[in-house]
Amino acid sequence: MTRAKLADAMQIRTFREKDTAAAVAIWTQKIPDWPRSVDESLDDYRKHDPKYLFQRFVAEVDGQVVGVAEYDQSPGSYHPQKFLLELFVQPEFHGQGIGKTLYEKVLEMLQPYHPISLRV
Repeated sequence: MTRAKLADAMQIRTFREKDTAAAVAIWTQKIPDWPRSVDESLDDYRKHDPKYLFQRFVAEVDGQVVGVAEYDQSPGSYHPQKFLLELFVQPEFHGQGIGKTLYEKVLEMLQPYHPISLRV
């Protein structure tokens, strides 16, 4: 798929619980030494302390989740303008602008908080 066609086919949207298995598969593929289970990931997602800002997004191409990005705040080193970022894209979709688009979405969503730090 050409980059132009991919851009037309790609959708960035807010994560839904039904995306968990696809997200876990991408994370596990990228970091095999730190595997996550679907149940563990769902449990973490559901128990997230609302005191800390958190949002997760997925990139879809033709209905398939091909990338995941999230921002969060660390309870251990909390500061209202400091954030953590995780971003993963399936290897077969590297170099096609998906990671860049997810990153730009995260920056857009963080803009109202005037971040001073984004640790990747």
